[in-house]
Amino acid sequence: MKDLFENKSEEFKKLNKESIRICNEIENVLQGMGLVAMILIINSLSLCLKLPKTVRQRNSTLLIALRGCAKSTLIVDILGESNPNFFQRLDTKTFESQLVKKPKEYFQNKVLAHDDLITLLAGLSIKQRQQLVNFFVQILNGGRYSREGVELKDVKCVVAFGIAKENYSKHKTEFFEATLLDRIAIYEKVVNRDDKLRILEYRDNQLNSKQALPKIKLPFTKTEKTIKLNLSEEDKEEIRRLAIDLDDYGIMSFARAQDFIKVFLMSNALLNKREETNCFDLEFYKMLHPFHLEACGELKNWDIIRKFRVQNPSIPVKEIIQKTGINEKSVYRILKRLKERGEIG
Repeated sequence: MKDLFENKSEEFKKLNKESIRICNEIENVLQGMGLVAMILIINSLSLCLKLPKTVRQRNSTLLIALRGCAKSTLIVDILGESNPNFFQRLDTKTFESQLVKKPKEYFQNKVLAHDDLITLLAGLSIKQRQQLVNFFVQILNGGRYSREGVELKDVKCVVAFGIAKENYSKHKTEFFEATLLDRIAIYEKVVNRDDKLRILEYRDNQLNSKQALPKIKLPFTKTEKTIKLNLSEEDKEEIRRLAIDLDDYGIMSFARAQDFIKVFLMSNALLNKREETNCFDLEFYKMLHPFHLEACGELKNWDIIRKFRVQNPSIPVKEIIQKTGINEKSVYRILKRLKERGEIG
């Protein structure tokens, strides 16, 4: 198995010892999913943080991956089974009218988990879907939801969702409003043909193995933990740059992204039994940052348009559209962002 951290310093490995251990345990049974899993795992631990007054939201996540890439195994069979008191698996088909009748204990101090978000939303009427999406928006944003005399309040929870890439691409606009996606950080595990072959080879080698799925018991607590956010000016500048990245690629708004990264750092420190963050938490996040950018679905388009404009500074926009086949709206939006980033004139 490839050492995912072979190029990291000894101090990085020491201070991220627990994160590295969990990552390697998952990689050992789910080829190619070790680093991917850490986004969901670390963000779930934001449930246990005493957040700074300026930060309103904990970190919820939506993992996008091709069918067969073990989303269910990770979310349900490993994390859910290992942490039954803190992972609350949602019913396959859930309606807002059912959720509002659940007792507060169903949500409180829980990671609300669902391995296939499309089955949660598909088949609902437009009104039912809007109600369900609105439920998650409000409960994640303010810990409160009420309707027709039924009220939930002072609820502390996060969500850990999975969805097949094929379904996300098809239903993104229809099912996921911007208000929801700004509260659930999306990220994607891109799998190419070579990756598929490696996974198949690994599955063959594991066929007769008696190795069980690992127990990944996370340090969840019902009492909130204070983690000091220790950031140098260079760290703050780097976080701002990364936050603008997430905003540029449409993953989340820039201010939400800044908070999201800071909460990730505190959650990673908590996982590694530290009482304050350090530069190696940010270094760990930067290993995972590209998974978020992949979720925008336009990285190739950005590269294509950047190349066209750099090589031909005076090329008309209409010609870029004609030669690339990228739709007009996307081309204008990407050109605007590239100019704001100073990557083109």
